[in-house]
Order: sequence, then C-alpha cells, then structure tokens
Amino acid sequence: MTEMLKRLVVESKIVSYQYFMDEMQLYEIDLLDELVPYSERISYEQMRLLMWSTFKSTCKNVPKPEKLLPLSTDEVDTDEDNIILNQKQQEMVSEHIKNMFLKNGKQS
Repeated sequence: MTEMLKRLVVESKIVSYQYFMDEMQLYEIDLLDELVPYSERISYEQMRLLMWSTFKSTCKNVPKPEKLLPLSTDEVDTDEDNIILNQKQQEMVSEHIKNMFLKNGKQS
C-alpha cells in the first residue's frame, strides 16, 4: 500500500494525501494506477520536442517527433475517433443536443 501511496500521491500527484487516506475506495487504486503514465505525459512531450529540436538543428533528415521517440502514451488513431460529419449530420446532432437540453430544462 505504501508503494501505491508513493506512486499516486507523491510521484504523479494524481490524488491528494487526504483523499488517498480518508476517502479513496480500494477499487479506485487500480484504476488510478493505470493513469499514472498519462499524468506524466506533458513532461514526456516536452522532452521529446526538446530532443527533436536538438536533432533538427544539427541533422538534415529527422523524422517527426512521434517517430523519433515513440511513447507508451501516444494514442493510436482509429476510424471511430476520426469521424467527420457532413453539414446535414452536424445539424442533426446539434438539433438533438438542443432538444435534450430543452427537455431536461422543462423537467426541472
């Protein structure tokens, strides 16, 4: 348990010490542990860009930063994530969302 405290509270700062000790449920620990690499993603990205810019200034054919240093937090694009709606579909979605809000607003 002390390892998880160290990892979630001290190193990655995902949750506060008070929350970890007083309120956190046991099932949350595993879920939050899976998020640790994503909490450090910004620093990984900064390091990757710094490294890439250093190589870029001295070498001619440098690949993109994602190719130069792949990270475990890099998302793989799927077709489901990149759905492009045409104008009619966008209007239908907007209308559906408006109706949902109006419907919920009338009920309260």
